[in-house]
Order: sequence, then structure tokens, then C-alpha cells
Amino acid sequence: MKLAFEEFHLWFQFGLALANARKYSMAVLVLKQCHELRPNDPLVLLHAAKLCVNNLHQFDEGMEMARSVVRINQRTPITGRGYLALGIGCCCKASTVLTNKEKQDLYVEGIRSFEKCLEHDPMDKEALFHLALTQSLLRKTTKALRNAYAALKLDCNYLAALQLIVLLLSAKKKYREALDACDTALLEYPDDFILLLIKVKLEEAWLGGDQALVTCKRLLQTWKTLYDMEIERVPDIKKSGSGLIDKIVSDKRSLKNLQLAEMGDDQDDTSSIGASVRLESTLSEEAGSMSVCQLSIPAALAMQARIWLTIAEVYIHLGKDTEATACVREANLLLPYSPDVLFQRGHIHESQGNFELAKNFYENAIAVNPQHTTALQHLGFVYYKMNNYVMSEKVLREAINIDPTLHLSWHHVGVVLQAQDQHESASECLMSAVDLEATCPIVPFTTLPRLM
Repeated sequence: MKLAFEEFHLWFQFGLALANARKYSMAVLVLKQCHELRPNDPLVLLHAAKLCVNNLHQFDEGMEMARSVVRINQRTPITGRGYLALGIGCCCKASTVLTNKEKQDLYVEGIRSFEKCLEHDPMDKEALFHLALTQSLLRKTTKALRNAYAALKLDCNYLAALQLIVLLLSAKKKYREALDACDTALLEYPDDFILLLIKVKLEEAWLGGDQALVTCKRLLQTWKTLYDMEIERVPDIKKSGSGLIDKIVSDKRSLKNLQLAEMGDDQDDTSSIGASVRLESTLSEEAGSMSVCQLSIPAALAMQARIWLTIAEVYIHLGKDTEATACVREANLLLPYSPDVLFQRGHIHESQGNFELAKNFYENAIAVNPQHTTALQHLGFVYYKMNNYVMSEKVLREAINIDPTLHLSWHHVGVVLQAQDQHESASECLMSAVDLEATCPIVPFTTLPRLM
């Protein structure tokens, strides 16, 4: 490069190499240099926009690059990819804004961009999927299901569309059909953690917690098998956790019959809150590939923590707080200051009637992530159980401001207003809760990764 510093090909290959080495910020800087050398090449901008959106979470910059692609190529096939990148950037940014109006405006712009992409290329399965996912978030489930099936028709093995269809069927309360679709998808993708996590929730709702625990053990076995293969490939990797996962997998009994508290080791972790947040951030960046072999090691460990928290929730619903505590302790070793870990700690205390302790953990979870709507919902209801109706309503309305599509928030506000003899307002909130619950998926639509 010293001898040919204005050679576009060298700069472009250098940028791609940096991206492959996970040096995303440097890669974007190099790609910007490529853009200066060849300002009318849309591929350079698309690569840079992808890094900005997927890896750096610099959504505004990624969206501006996508708009530049559209301006450069008004009537060429690659214009559609520019609109796709713009739409994904809008929808990703929507998850970070604080007001519902901003969020709705970004979703509308995202939908418009996906539709323009489809005008340029009606066979673009990614545009159909992202359009369907955005419509799902706006609870337009009928349109979303039609577009998700259209994406699947273009590629019968398109994993993202399969995942979304399962969630949309669950949103229509067709749990049996959703479970069948999930099992069919798992035949093609047996190691996909998102499908397995969805299956746990579907089985819990349709067949009961004991059956869900069977899939929970499969989740642990799948994770351990793939992670052990990665350890053999990269010997320097160290195992994390207390070793409970090894004991569970080697035991032939089901999770229903295991005493996890006796099997685990009492350990604590002194990792910093920054390390925990970085680990979760890594997972969100790489969530598009839900296989341990495709994730970085930190993200794979964060996925393990997510599995433990899912199992803990099943145990809580079964009334097995001791086993739930063992699962949360294991997740805590991996992500000690994760808002989800803090939330589940509070959830266990709430189920035991320890409302003051539960309140403290929920407040800690919200301090780490102020937009943790589930923690806000539970904190508001804990205030209600402690007869602090003013704080309860305040916290629950904060959850509604963040995401007005959550039926539990409206239901809890209705209950609180009813306790204060505000029956007319309570009735309106409870009716809103009923309407929203009719389109609520078994797990949030935001569980599905949105990547370019």
C-alpha cells in the first residue's frame, strides 16, 4: 500500500480483512477511504453501512450511507439493497429511541424502505422478512404472516422466516400449529438456539412445565456438545461456570427429577459491570448466527447464561424456587451484572413473597437497563402488592411509554386503577390489555435478530 496508496483494490481488500478480524471501527475508516477513491461505487457504502448497523450500532451513520447508495443508483438492482439497508437501520434505531412517537415514525420509514426494495426486486426474501418482522412489531400479524410465508416460498429453508412464522402462529394463539412448525424447522436446524428457546416456551404454555424441562435439557446438551467441539478446535479456550452443565448432561435423569442445588457449587463472580455489559453487547452483535460454532467465545458464554435464565423461569412457574436459584447462580457466574440476571433474582424473591428484596433487584436491573420493560412491569406490580399505588402506576406507565404493545403493562395499570376506585379508567386499560394480548407472541418479536 505504500507503493500504491491510491489503489482502490488494495484499500478495499484491507477493509474487508479488518472486518473479518473483527476490527470494525478501523474497517469502516478504510472503507470510507475507498469511497473517496471511488465515490460512485455503491458496494463500498453497503459494506460500510453493514458494519455500522450490525457491529458498531452507529445507526444514523449507517442510514446515511444507505441513502447515499439510493442516490447513486436510482434505477439499478443494487438500489433495492440500499433501501433494505436503510430500512434495517431505521428499525434498529427504533429499538434505541425513548419516545413511542419516534419509534413509530422510524418503523413507518422502515416499512416504506422495505416496500421500495421490493419494488426493485420482488424476489428479495430478506426484504420480505424484515417487512414482516416490522409489521409484527406493530401487531399487524395477518399482513406479517403473509409476507413471512412469501419469504419462505422463495427459500423453503430460510431460517429467519421459519422463526418468525412460529412466533406469529403463537401470537394467534395457535400453539399446536406453532409447535409443529417449530419441530419441523428443528429438523433442518437442530442446533438453532432461538428455535429451541421458543420451543421451551411453547411447550410450557401448551404441554406444561415438565415437558418444557425436557427441551431445556436438550438445550444444555446441544450447547455443551458444540462448545466442547470448539474447545477441541481452540485448546486455549477455558471453560466457564461451576461445571453444573457437565453434571446435568452426564446424568441420565430428566431435569424434573434433578436437585440442582445439590449438584452445583456455591461460587460468586467478581467481574466488573463493564465486562458483563460488553459480553451481552457481543451476543447482540452476533445473534444472527445462533450456533456456538459461529459465535465468538464471549457471545457463546452469554448464550449459555441466556439458556440458564430460560430454565430458571420454567422452574419458577413450577414453584421450584431452589432449582431456579441454582440456574440463576450459574448465569450469574457468566454475566454477574446482567439486567436479566438481576431481574430473575428479583422474580424468585417475588414468587417467595419477599417483595422488598424483589423490589431492590428490579430497581438494580432497571438501573443497568432503563428500558427493561419486564423489570418495570414486575416492579410496578410489586409496588401494588405493597399497597403503594402511586409508585405502582408511575412505574407501569413508564413501561407503557417505552412499549405500548405490552398487554401486561396495561393489565397491571388497570388493576392498580381499580384498587383506587377509578373504575372507568381501569376498564379502558383492561380492555386495551385484552386487545393486545390477542396478538402477543409466546416470546417477544424482538428476540429475532435483525441484521443486514
